[in-house]
Amino acid sequence: MTTTINHPWQNGGDPSSKPEVIVLTNGHVLITSDADTDADGSPDADQIDPSGQKETALGIDNGWQGDSEYVNARNIPYFVLPNNWYAITNVECRLGDIAKLSYRDRIVYAIYADVGPASIIGEASIAAVESLGHNPWDSQHTKVVSGIPHGVKYEIIPQSSDLSQTINFETIQAYGKARFGDTAAPTPIDNSQAAITWLELSRLPNGTPAVIAYAGSRPQFTRYYKTKESLIAFLQAFPNARTVLVAHDKPIPECPDYDKIVVTGDPAKRSVSYFQQNYGIVRAEVERWFIDDIPERWSSNAVTNGCVAHQVSCLKLCGLPSPPLDTVPSVNVDAFVKWALNQGWERVLDIKGLKPGDICVSGPSKANLDHVYCFVEYIDDDNAHVFHNQVYGLAVRSLVGNGCGPWQFALRMR
Repeated sequence: MTTTINHPWQNGGDPSSKPEVIVLTNGHVLITSDADTDADGSPDADQIDPSGQKETALGIDNGWQGDSEYVNARNIPYFVLPNNWYAITNVECRLGDIAKLSYRDRIVYAIYADVGPASIIGEASIAAVESLGHNPWDSQHTKVVSGIPHGVKYEIIPQSSDLSQTINFETIQAYGKARFGDTAAPTPIDNSQAAITWLELSRLPNGTPAVIAYAGSRPQFTRYYKTKESLIAFLQAFPNARTVLVAHDKPIPECPDYDKIVVTGDPAKRSVSYFQQNYGIVRAEVERWFIDDIPERWSSNAVTNGCVAHQVSCLKLCGLPSPPLDTVPSVNVDAFVKWALNQGWERVLDIKGLKPGDICVSGPSKANLDHVYCFVEYIDDDNAHVFHNQVYGLAVRSLVGNGCGPWQFALRMR
């Protein structure tokens, strides 16, 4: 049974409607209000917002590991609760708790990072407001002048804070998706509780493509498919299984041999081919050296802060030059960029000229780089297929920053 919290909170910037606060049956809290733009935590907060301050309630003393001592509103999507929240609701929300913010067709995951006045509810950071599709700036982009009107939904999971995993924009999105089940790991169908160790790509005598799942040497079940997408989804349900292609005289359309490295003279093509055909092996290598006792919820989804580790592991497995494992360039975006440029890689500045295998670098700004991913192909002007740490296998990513840090440049191997 849901519970409505009756309290005379007001929207800060949109008086046309009253906020609504509901405790859902699953314990989540759903707030419907506006989203005043909060600049607090930005190094220049007092310059870009008349009421801005450089401090946030969530700071280094709370275990924060983001930019500087406090939570930078320019880079980190966060939301604000009034300072009388617990007294009114008796719902304990801790700093760092995750929430899903939605407005119209946009979604961004954000953390609870600041406390506001007792009379107002509905505030979010610059990064959160921008991710929801609103431009809060004046025409010179020097002052924060507006927020989102009533209609923003904040779904909060109380006591979900995990500051070791919500380190930056990218990891907040990954953690939010995992906690809300928006990128749940694929579940094997008809597994019969067997430990599937091999997947055999084959054909029936009538030509129907099939996948036979084995536990050791014993076949457990057979799956049939009609599209490449359904095949990939099935293969991803068994990330630890090896895959073999049989019946080479009867090739299966659009179904690669996932254990075969495509050898090519072009290192970028070699890298992206290996990523595509052996994503499970890359992930296993990352888990082997980058993460000890990796949490189960990450095993088929994101590995927290492991974007560089994925690219480096793929390069290593391909036999291509790569930073030594467990060194700063193998785990840190800025250090990896410096390493690549020292290797003679090309910096690509034309977003329309990306090629398969280019390692893209993104972040809130050119001075705040926080993610890398391998470009595969354009979907449209704004989106691309990529390989990175946040989705198991082929992923869709916005290049222009819808729900993530925008593309800044790419690194091209030579």
